[in-house]
Order: sequence, then structure tokens, then C-alpha cells
Amino acid sequence: MNFETFKAKDHGEHLSLYINDIPKMIELTLDKYISRIKMATTALGSFFALMTIHYSLALIAIVAFLLMSFVPKLFQSKLRNYISGLQNEKAIYTSKMRELLQGYTTFFENIAFSIFFKKSTIATKKYTDYQLKTQTFTASMSACLTFVNGFVSAIAVAYVSYLVLKNRVEVGALLAVLSLIPSFGSSVIQFLSEGEFYKSGLSLFNETFHFAKGNYKLQDSSDIQINEHTILASPSPLSISVKNVSLPFESQLSFPNLTFLPGKKYAIMGESGSGKSSLIKAVIGEIENYSGQILINKAVKKPSQHIFNSVSYMNQETFLFNDTIKNNIDLLGNMTDDEVQNLLNNVGLNNFSPNSILQENGKNLSGGQRQRLAFARAVARKKDILILDEPTANLDAQSASTLEKLATKSAKTVIMITHRMNEELRSTIDEVITIRSKNESPR
Repeated sequence: MNFETFKAKDHGEHLSLYINDIPKMIELTLDKYISRIKMATTALGSFFALMTIHYSLALIAIVAFLLMSFVPKLFQSKLRNYISGLQNEKAIYTSKMRELLQGYTTFFENIAFSIFFKKSTIATKKYTDYQLKTQTFTASMSACLTFVNGFVSAIAVAYVSYLVLKNRVEVGALLAVLSLIPSFGSSVIQFLSEGEFYKSGLSLFNETFHFAKGNYKLQDSSDIQINEHTILASPSPLSISVKNVSLPFESQLSFPNLTFLPGKKYAIMGESGSGKSSLIKAVIGEIENYSGQILINKAVKKPSQHIFNSVSYMNQETFLFNDTIKNNIDLLGNMTDDEVQNLLNNVGLNNFSPNSILQENGKNLSGGQRQRLAFARAVARKKDILILDEPTANLDAQSASTLEKLATKSAKTVIMITHRMNEELRSTIDEVITIRSKNESPR
């Protein structure tokens, strides 16, 4: 998925793909496929046994099969919609419960567990109501098939009884038919109904993985590339130009024409909501829905392209893995322990070692420590362009000054979004760019 497609849903809904959708697809396709082979074998065996008793019973079996084949077609479209809808409701339910569980501290500190109960009850009822509708629908389809099977079985038994009375078949044939007809009918019913579930599984697969069609190729992790979303690193330093760019958000953010030249240091300032971060996200390719032009080395950048081969970026949403500090800073494993330790010392994390273990998303760190690690991760990539979004927001003045100095020395081109500008930082910056919100009057 590209960045915007992924971010359109909560990660809890994406998690549901792994824990709900994929197991459901396996159940609906592989499991049903194997079961259908078993049912087809049973039905064919019963069919040939009926044919050996009397050819007319085979004809009745064929008629029964045709009748029962017609019934699932009446339910096919709705069944697919119900199964797809149920998976979607399950994803929403999983996401909502994940959110509520993450909010435990808030409920605890505000004595608001009644809100948890209320919200979880609403989410659960919505999901289970849809589940009930789905099960009721599938039961209706099964009931129709069972009725057809019972009707045909009654006709077959009555016909065999007639043949017995006319001495055209042995009396034992009646007992055989009493066993074979239900066996044939139930096998056909399961074969046909599971065929519809199988088709629904394929439909769910195509709907869920529509973005990956034709790309089902197992790759070694070192070979994985997202070529259609990548601008390859340029042999020459990158210049970045922004021309008449607008973002169709609620406030219709528009930006002045800007050019970031190689080897220069820039500070971007502006009020909250003026769109500083959004502008940068459009430049690096995390926002694709914009009008106007963004040019890289004077060539128009496509919205679906990013420039991370040449740019190192630190955003405001720091995510840390449950792993060592080294593996969190040096994601590709290119640095030695000494290099990581030196970087930790430079960002003010002297008390940590490269092999220190972080809890999930750095729960055992303070906000400032998390920010320092995010900064270290960006610097460790050693790219020509370093873009920092509020890199010192949670730090005291002295610590902020240390990181700002390190930032300006760590890359040829630096673009830093900041809310504060002291004289020391100003002396290292080539240009300060002020972005004003739509309703902000110029000073």
C-alpha cells in the first residue's frame, strides 16, 4: 500500500487483516475446497450405486442436482456481501476495542470505566447484530437446500416403493435407496453451499488484496523494493521546489512558492495549523492529494513518489520497536555498537547502551528520551538532506540547542520545522521561511 492508503485506516483495522481476514480466507477457500472434493466423491459414489439399482433413480438424482444447483444462485450475491461486510465489521470492532484498551489510563485517572462499558457494549452489539444477520441468511440458504433435498428424497422413496410393488426391483432396494438418497442429497447440498462460500472467499481475497494483484511473489527481505513509489537517489545534490501547491483539507491550505537549494540550512516557522508539516509530507511523498507542482532537481515529482533514498526525515510521531536501542536507531544494521554509542552520547543519552531493550513503543522512556532516539535514527541514515519536524519540542533549551547544532552538522541540506528561534540557531540558518495560516494577518 502507499502511505495515504495505509493511513486511511486505523492500524487496528489493518491488524484485523492478519488475525481475522486471512484465517477467514483460508477457511472459505482451502478448507472448503478440500471439503468439496470429499462431498463430490460421496455424491458420485451414491449416484453410481443408485444407477445400479435402476436407471430411473439416476435420472431422479440428476434432476435433484439441477434443482439444488439453482437454489444457491438465488443467494450468491447477498452471501458475498454478507461475508465481506462481516469481515469489515470485525475489523471495525477490533479497532474500537484496541482503542478502548489503549485508553485504560484515561479511564482510570478519570474514574470513567462506565464509558468503557458503554462504548464496548455499543461496538459489540453492532458486530454481533451483523453476525446474527449473516448467520440467519446462511441458515435460510441451507434450509432451502434441505427442503429441496427432502422433497426429492420423498419422491424417490415413493417411486422405489412403486417399483418394489411392481416387482421391478428387489425389496432390499428400498432400504438401499433410503440410505443412498439422503447421502447423495446431503453431499450435493454441502458441495453446492460450500461452493458459494468458496466463491465468496475468492471475492473477499480479491477485494482485500486488490492493491497487490499480480504481485504475489515471495521475496527475500533484502530484495523488496517499492519501485513505483520511489525516486532513485540522484547522482547530484537535490534541489526541491514548491510551486502553487494547495492541499484540499478543510481550510484549503495553500503555500508560497519555495525553493530549497543543496547545501543550505532552512528553518520553517508558522502558527499551529498553518500546514508546515503537511507541506513537508507532500514534498516527501506521504501526502499525495495536492494540486500544484513539487519539483526535484527541476523535474516534476509524481504524487505517488517519495524521495527517501536521498532524504532522512524525523516526524512528530515517534514509533519505537520492542527491541534493542541499536536496532531502533540503525534499522538496516549498518552501524557498529561503538558508532551507535557515540551517537547516543551526542544526543544526550549517555546512560543508555546500544543493547538496552525498549518496551513496546518505548513505554520505558520519557517523551524527551523518545524524541532524542527519533532524532538519532534520522541522523544515523546519513542522507544529504535532513528534514526535521519539531525535533526539540519536548526538550529543555540546553538540550534543544545541542540537537540543533548536531542537526546542522549532520547533513549538507537541513530543513527544520520549529516554533522557536534563538540567536544561536539563527546564526546557522541560511533562510527562515514563515508560513502563515489562511486567517493569519501578515505582521
